Amino acid sequence: MLALDTLRSRWSGLLGTMVAVALGAALISGAALLLAGVAARDGVQTTLARYAAASIVVQGARQSDDQLAEQPPPPPGLATRLASVPGVAAAIPDVLFTARLDRGSVEGHGWSSARLAGASLVRGTAPADGEAVVGRELGIAPGGTLRLRTADGEHRLRVSGLLDRPGLYVSDRDAARWGTVRAVGVLSNAPVDEVAAAVRRVGGPSVVVRTGDDRVLAEPNPDRVQLDDATSLLGVSAGLAGFVAIFVVASTFAFAVSQRRREFALLRLVGAFPRQVRRMVYLEALLVGGAAAAAGSVLGIPLAHVYAWSLQRAELVPSSFAPHARLWPLTLGFGIGLVVALIGSWTAARRAGRVPPVDALRDAAVERRPMTVGRWFFGLLFLAGAVAMIVVAGQIENEAAIALTVFVGELFVVAFALLAPVLLPPVIRLVSLPLASARGAEPMLVRQGALTAVRRVASTAAPVLVTVGVAGSMIGAIATLAQATDADLRARLTADHVVVPAGAAGVDAAVPAAIQAATPDAVVSAPLATTVWEVTPVDPDGGGRLGHGITGDVLGVDPATLRRTLDVEVVSGSLDDLRPGTITVPDFSGLEVGSPVIVTFADGATERLRVAAVVSSLQSTSVLVPIDTVRAHDPGAQAPAVYVRGSSADAVRAAVGGLGVDVIGRAAYADSRSAEANEGNQLALVALLGVALLYTGLAIVNTLLMATFDRRRELALLRLSGATPRQGVRVVAGEAVLVVLVGVGMAVAATVFSLLGLANALGRTVADATPVVPWVPIGVSTLVCLVLALGATVLPALTMLRRPAVDLAAAP
Repeated sequence: MLALDTLRSRWSGLLGTMVAVALGAALISGAALLLAGVAARDGVQTTLARYAAASIVVQGARQSDDQLAEQPPPPPGLATRLASVPGVAAAIPDVLFTARLDRGSVEGHGWSSARLAGASLVRGTAPADGEAVVGRELGIAPGGTLRLRTADGEHRLRVSGLLDRPGLYVSDRDAARWGTVRAVGVLSNAPVDEVAAAVRRVGGPSVVVRTGDDRVLAEPNPDRVQLDDATSLLGVSAGLAGFVAIFVVASTFAFAVSQRRREFALLRLVGAFPRQVRRMVYLEALLVGGAAAAAGSVLGIPLAHVYAWSLQRAELVPSSFAPHARLWPLTLGFGIGLVVALIGSWTAARRAGRVPPVDALRDAAVERRPMTVGRWFFGLLFLAGAVAMIVVAGQIENEAAIALTVFVGELFVVAFALLAPVLLPPVIRLVSLPLASARGAEPMLVRQGALTAVRRVASTAAPVLVTVGVAGSMIGAIATLAQATDADLRARLTADHVVVPAGAAGVDAAVPAAIQAATPDAVVSAPLATTVWEVTPVDPDGGGRLGHGITGDVLGVDPATLRRTLDVEVVSGSLDDLRPGTITVPDFSGLEVGSPVIVTFADGATERLRVAAVVSSLQSTSVLVPIDTVRAHDPGAQAPAVYVRGSSADAVRAAVGGLGVDVIGRAAYADSRSAEANEGNQLALVALLGVALLYTGLAIVNTLLMATFDRRRELALLRLSGATPRQGVRVVAGEAVLVVLVGVGMAVAATVFSLLGLANALGRTVADATPVVPWVPIGVSTLVCLVLALGATVLPALTMLRRPAVDLAAAP
């Protein structure tokens, strides 16, 4: 009953707490809604195109835990085996190749694949070798000529017919020369479920059989691929949003309860038992936190749409993406908001309930013991955890070390926030040193007031600490990693010139051949890019498959020419041993020289390879195979770039004129790679930080408003002592600036410590691994925090100081 009466009489005082809980719940539920929408591919089109006429689509089974990797191709010869299955009218391998026309890249297929799509001719005849069938959108009539560049060079194909839809089809023989089988489409003349079951028995565990609506997952959909690529990034963003929300809500709620020490003292003085005070606070937290968390979880729905819009503007998700409202993310936001509110009230309630009545009155005036056992324990725990992660990161492989140290800054933020009552006095003395020698009462009041009310300063500085600390550590970590990667590339790239594709996916074989013919004394290295899928054993303890990070992009190289154009950092083994049947692996894989690795290539063939060398994971790719291996398994593989050493730029340009490539110097190539990385980093920051920093900005305003309104009696005392309203405002504004500077100081310390740990981890591979402290973002964040803090303190203080001092002192 007392709790309800308190809520009715003090609802305005609890408004700041309700705002913090509501916005925190909204941030959590909105991030969860966004992540759920990405996982469910909300808004992605599911129209069948490539396999519209196929009853069943068969792909290779993913043999690793990498859920973001595309499905591998089916095993070789599968179509022949499926053709004899009862109920199968036809089993057609879908051969896909990538080619380049004058207007850009295009995907082509073998003519047999037209049956899978339900495509038909409207004019002309089916393509023979050296011919093509195209859609009307190309504007080429039957009998015309189509210039096509594939992995092995340029071809002039005669157009034999036109399709009833967009597309490019060549003879099955030409398609087999230029591409690989990506799936097998099955046309059935029996019930689909029965045929699919028979296909599964023939294909075994190495295939995935898709029927009905599931067939759309075999379709190449750029929107779906984009969402798949964004999944891990947005997962980190959701975790960061949860951390920020929990941190701010807990800090704000605990501060709100600690502001009411005088009220608790009076209750104890009139006979209330400690358990009654605690019970009242818990009930208030349950009612206020529950109502605010419920409202905030619903507010997460529009917040998720706003965040999705910002991600669309950053081109991190497709424009069609629209997260749907789901129950579990809303429940998650409500539950976390309520639980954090209860936890935030727990410590302050216990402290208020334990204090004897007379001491409670004294405790209400001056905070004598700002550090509790809980703050000591958890503060030192988080601090020790951050230091331990930095130490461990210096002893393990690069990839794991980087992952371990990227989020160390958040641990330092929490540790500094918990230990703030201990850390603040020396920080305040240092930051306010100019005030100590300043003349007048105002500087003295600002400095001594902050030193006296350490807990208030700690609570109000907490949102500043998390705003600047999280932004600084995350931006700094990405910048430090980018700088190290860029420095590593510049140090290891020894080629004089780099040939890059002009608006296409890769460089075809005609380019390095032309360069070598024109400049026979030059060293020409043209690594071929392909994809492999690691076949990993099942963990006997039920933990999934034991992968080694091999699945993904691979380069086929000639070690002799590669070493003379790019100084690959070999951790163990030797590139001299890279022969057919071998592979190099990254240092984070846990594999050693001589270890076996089973991979599936682009043509569906599976081979057991031996590790020839372990390569630093900071290289552009650390998984290498012999170039002849790539040519044997992926005839469509092209070079992402060609490296040339020992020739003039003019000679190289003359050799490749008209082949659709550009020739740039090694410095320009490094600059372009760095620019691409920086653009990607900026997009990643949008996803990682997103609205979390907006929320912390609102938290700064909310917390300082609560603190300013709580200082009514202090401002009244200033007025009664003879201070003018302008002097009172200057005192409040001075403390607000001091709070921001103190919070920023601790945030900079957290940022620097975390970046030193990351640089130490990177230093095992890169000689020039130096921490990049993002001073400009930190400065901008500080300015924003100062503006918000001054607005949240000066305006309410000015309003209160205009009232008569007696009325202000008597205000509830």
